[in-house]
Amino acid sequence: MCCPVGARLPTFDFFEVLLQRSDHESSEAFGLKVLCCDGLLIMYAEQDNGILQRWNCDHPTKKIREGYAISSVNGKEDSQAMLAEFQSATRIRSRASRFAGWPKTAVGPKAVGSENIRFR
Repeated sequence: MCCPVGARLPTFDFFEVLLQRSDHESSEAFGLKVLCCDGLLIMYAEQDNGILQRWNCDHPTKKIREGYAISSVNGKEDSQAMLAEFQSATRIRSRASRFAGWPKTAVGPKAVGSENIRFR
């Protein structure tokens, strides 16, 4: 766990993000690494050539970057349910926001609760 239970850290205004795998490439990676933190998914890395990288290039005012929080995925608001959506869905509708007070020292593939969202 990267933050105390029940300690909702402040976020900024949320915005909607739509990610979709290509119809012909169902194994395509969404391309983000996240930490589970008190019901949120906190992104700590973006992978090259993933769907998120395309989104960020196409939507410069709505980029998801290191330290951004994802609060819902396809209507699910629990971190484990959100991860399950990334595993099974071909289309992701999520809400994201900058995450105030992001502890950069927690970043890394060995961080507790980290997930590499490549699924499929």
